[in-house]
Amino acid sequence: MGKVWRYDRPQAGRYREFTQADVDIVGSPLVLADVECVAAGVEALRRVKTPPFTVLFNNRKILHGWGVARGLGEEQITEFLRSVDKWFKVGEEGVRAELREKGLEEHFDAFAAMVGHGPEEIPAFNDEMEEGIREAVEFAELSDDLGIPATFDIRLARGLDYYTGNIFETYVNDAPGFGAIASGGRYDGLVKLVGGKDLPATGFSIGVDRLFSLLVEKGAVERKRTVTRVYVAPAKRETLRYALKVLRTLRSAGIPAETDVMGRSLRKQMEYAQKMGIPFVVIVGPEEERNGVVRLRNMETGEETVIPPEKVPEALG
Repeated sequence: MGKVWRYDRPQAGRYREFTQADVDIVGSPLVLADVECVAAGVEALRRVKTPPFTVLFNNRKILHGWGVARGLGEEQITEFLRSVDKWFKVGEEGVRAELREKGLEEHFDAFAAMVGHGPEEIPAFNDEMEEGIREAVEFAELSDDLGIPATFDIRLARGLDYYTGNIFETYVNDAPGFGAIASGGRYDGLVKLVGGKDLPATGFSIGVDRLFSLLVEKGAVERKRTVTRVYVAPAKRETLRYALKVLRTLRSAGIPAETDVMGRSLRKQMEYAQKMGIPFVVIVGPEEERNGVVRLRNMETGEETVIPPEKVPEALG
């Protein structure tokens, strides 16, 4: 998991800099490796309570082999697939219009005739297509065994040319216009291309920024202004050092805690904690310091409890 960048026009859910979580298997040529990467990603999506979603999949060998069968050259196949890859954004007529501009419209109807069919229903015009169909059928079968909600779609092309086999994109069922929240595919030649050994490889990536934008929009997660659970508020400047000892106690117990670094009055500190949505405030005044205790306030109920600092973690529940 880490930061990645791309040269692209920023738009809703699509950024030039974003965080991506990848699952990859290098060294295995088997379709099972494809499925295992997707299975890991699907489990991650489920654990963060992603609304119902579908993994669309296809196979680049089917697409490339079909282009060869139609008599297209390599550059024409690339251009044709780049247009097809926009199908979910611009629709059927949008793809047709773009292919018309490229001089490739005559192949559109033959391609569109495959839409809506499973991989086993697509005719194999050459050995490459036959191999791709076999891999896609196996991907469907193994995905079903692992409970992956996978659906074959011949329109899925993936714009990156280094994909060599099964490819996949994940869409939330009731938000298809939001774009794919996870995607990937087999890229057998890429490791060698960037200077490594000639190894088969496959992977699945989750776009963390886009995913969480969707989760917030759908109300699946709450957007929080802070992760702080306890705000330690020194009532007077002279109680600051005692407040810091309390702060250290809380942090040592693994509780996210902060204190005032602005020299605010107690009233302003309480207003800040309320504004930030911090659920608890520990108030430390001269009397509390003399008695070796703190006042723990529940910001939701307003209830206050006077307890020793070491008892605060237990009181938080």
